[in-house]
Amino acid sequence: MSATLVQEGCRWQRHPFPFLFPFPFSQGAFQEEIHDIEDMLNQYMVEFQLPKVIDETFLGLIPEQRARVNELVHEGTIRSYTLTLDRAKLWVVFVAGSEGEVKKLIRTFPISPYVEAEIHELMFHDMASHELPRLSLN
Repeated sequence: MSATLVQEGCRWQRHPFPFLFPFPFSQGAFQEEIHDIEDMLNQYMVEFQLPKVIDETFLGLIPEQRARVNELVHEGTIRSYTLTLDRAKLWVVFVAGSEGEVKKLIRTFPISPYVEAEIHELMFHDMASHELPRLSLN
């Protein structure tokens, strides 16, 4: 099986429907035919439903949770981590080989016993990169 892959940063992402992208891709450096698609990592959006009542036990887990999230962000396993203003939902985009791998990662979260998680495999997840402004030597 052959699929068109597009480079995003340091990773190759599977994009079978390039017409869905807001910008054009040229043939060349940003596209390549890959025949072993099973080796590719997928992206998953996980929607966490947080407890309606936040107790002291849950609050005590937040520093450990942030440390674990920072670890996974640094590794490139988490692409984004978002909490709603009302603190009712948490959205996390994971990069993983399978849904089972995502479930294992969720179990490493200190808050996992207190939340419900719904996993959605994504076609793609585009976001602005965090780059430092270019410096002028003038």
